[in-house]
Amino acid sequence: MSKKAEVRRYRYRRSIGIAAIVLLIGLVVAALAPAVDIGPDAYGYKATNKVTYSFLNIVGSGSRVLAGTDDGKATIDLGFSFQFYGVLYKSVCVSTNGLITMGACGTGDDFANGDMTAASPSDNQPAIAVYWSDLTFDGTGADGIYYQTLGSAGSRQFVVQWNNVLAQNSTNAMTFEAVLSEGANTVQLQYQSVDAGSSEVSKGKNATVGIRDTDGNKNGRVVQWSVNAPVLSENEAIQFALGVPRLAGSTGAKGKDSTGSYVELKLTNTGTGNAKNIKITGIVLRALAGTGSVTLNSPALPYTVPNLDVGASVTIKVYVTVPAAVTRYSMTENGTFQDVAGTSLSFSIAQSIFP
Repeated sequence: MSKKAEVRRYRYRRSIGIAAIVLLIGLVVAALAPAVDIGPDAYGYKATNKVTYSFLNIVGSGSRVLAGTDDGKATIDLGFSFQFYGVLYKSVCVSTNGLITMGACGTGDDFANGDMTAASPSDNQPAIAVYWSDLTFDGTGADGIYYQTLGSAGSRQFVVQWNNVLAQNSTNAMTFEAVLSEGANTVQLQYQSVDAGSSEVSKGKNATVGIRDTDGNKNGRVVQWSVNAPVLSENEAIQFALGVPRLAGSTGAKGKDSTGSYVELKLTNTGTGNAKNIKITGIVLRALAGTGSVTLNSPALPYTVPNLDVGASVTIKVYVTVPAAVTRYSMTENGTFQDVAGTSLSFSIAQSIFP
């Protein structure tokens, strides 16, 4: 018996043995509101279905591959460079089984979906699980995978569409797609039809949806929307994108140590993405009452701050010299940082006044 046949037989026996439990789980899932926001993961990716569904049907204009095949793969050029988990890719591997892996195709089997937070797909490649399941184009009414690069340089979209694909032991064909956007580096999954004619394989049951990096199950670089759960809806879109970091600042206690007088400055990442390459480039001190000038002793500018994950903070001591004749002064700060994709951003901190 082939490996694939053994997996299918195991799944069938398991479904028969726990039929009552499956029914109960189905009732519970139906009673719950669908998830709308997931993440960020360890790299900063988030997922949401709070995006507009706009299916790009490329059957009449795109190129077709893997028609009439089962467990097939094909490497396809994107037409542009797409950044995924910090690496630029110019090609992807598409599989009949609803899975995209980055770069050239591997040699492993991918017909058996799994929990990407617990284990890696075969070949351990960065992947986009569009509707990762045991699917086929070898059947009556099945079509194939279409792909096309749309738009102008700088804002192109690579579309890959599974058109009329069949789940095992199903009667209805399903159609869905993935859209990879240049520049924004977002992944949008769009589901036109996900009713396979069987409750065992429809709407994401017996399928995995999400994204992951190499070793994502070990390093936390994985955003899994669902696994073996019928939570997908027709005419639904799910977008995976990097969160946006935001730096906020506040001043704390004043003090004095062996180095001199200081004011504590606290930086916090209040955004939805991780921040890196943080530099304080300006600290402006102004005397507001009295005579003389307030001067900065340290840190020397530009001052590099450790990377800040979402919600993380760092406190910096700003050493100043305040003449006795100055009774009130202000301090403002500004700087630059990057998100994990390397996009440059800036921050400024509102004026603080010290009596």
